[in-house]
Amino acid sequence: MMTKEDFEEILDSLKITVAEGINKDEKTWLFPRIVYWEIFWDFLQASSKSYNCVVTYQISFFSKEPRNEKLLELIKKLLDHGIVANVNHEYIQDEKYFHSYFSIDLLENVLV
Repeated sequence: MMTKEDFEEILDSLKITVAEGINKDEKTWLFPRIVYWEIFWDFLQASSKSYNCVVTYQISFFSKEPRNEKLLELIKKLLDHGIVANVNHEYIQDEKYFHSYFSIDLLENVLV
């Protein structure tokens, strides 16, 4: 399973705007961009009574065109790491952009 650190390295390699949690207001209209946040924790007890956690994140990708090259690059890099993302898409008519989103499970220790 991929760690959060490994995932963040992939995001950094895309060379686009990325925010964990909430975008800063001045970055809300930059395209393409990624915003991701935790949506679920699944604690795993190790033999040493310490805990790791599988954290599920929602990944939201915003772009002005469908099948943006950076989205495809992200998906390919995830596939190279054995992660298959089932990507949903919607078009936001009022603001004229595409929102593609999926979830990913990452291993991390949230109690440190």
